[in-house]
Amino acid sequence: MSNKDQTPDQTTPQSKGYLSPIWAVAQCLRFYSRLPIPPLPGEPDPYGAPNFDHMPRALPFAGMLIGLIGALVLCLTSWLFRNDMVAAGLAIAAMTFITGAFHEDGLADTADGFGGGATIERRLVIMKDSLIGSFGASALVLAFIVRVSALAGVSGGLTLLGSATCIVIAAFLSRISALYILVALPSARSDGMSRSVGRTSWPNYISGLVIAWVLALCLGYVCGLPLAGIYLAPLSALLVSYLMARFSKRMINGQTGDVAGAAQLLGEIAVYLSVLGSLAWQ
Repeated sequence: MSNKDQTPDQTTPQSKGYLSPIWAVAQCLRFYSRLPIPPLPGEPDPYGAPNFDHMPRALPFAGMLIGLIGALVLCLTSWLFRNDMVAAGLAIAAMTFITGAFHEDGLADTADGFGGGATIERRLVIMKDSLIGSFGASALVLAFIVRVSALAGVSGGLTLLGSATCIVIAAFLSRISALYILVALPSARSDGMSRSVGRTSWPNYISGLVIAWVLALCLGYVCGLPLAGIYLAPLSALLVSYLMARFSKRMINGQTGDVAGAAQLLGEIAVYLSVLGSLAWQ
């Protein structure tokens, strides 16, 4: 059928390209969380894997929405209990629940594989095993302790708005930074999630990173985060992903989705520590 023969009601998904950014955000939310995001009008393949050509630019906004849930829980529980540690713990618990412990699972598998395997092949086998070993359990416990403690420390030094903003910034900075691993390294195995979703290009990734950094700087400045923390947070999250990429290259000669998940969790911790450190030294 030619363009002349096509009626206005027979538009194709491609002709609705102005909706593609919204579709990309919805796909990211379905991929990174368990939020019940319904199919959007005209959305092609709503429950398929994210389109990695659009994903880097959509990920900062999807991460912001995920972090907003944790921020709301922090605000509510801070008002109810008047205790920074309790509020921080419940906020982290809420984000763990809505993401289905997606990144926590990656951290545990990565710690078990890298810590318990003597060869590349053995490490990959361990990482694919659903059981959690001593390295994975230790990594999870330590990660939760540091995340909750660092967030509680941030809450003690900032206004409630500043603390909530820190959660939102950490949520999207850590996710876009972790994507660096999937761009920089090839998949370490012939199957698995990281290979099935494909890889994006460096220009696409850098554009998403720039969006995230600009959002972090603007939100941090407007909501009263310390200037040193505003500048250190994006750099620290990216540095964590860079170091994880180098470590993963040495340990398994590539990357997996578990490694990217571990990088996200460690990047989130790095953001909290950057803000907390800047508060301690200002």
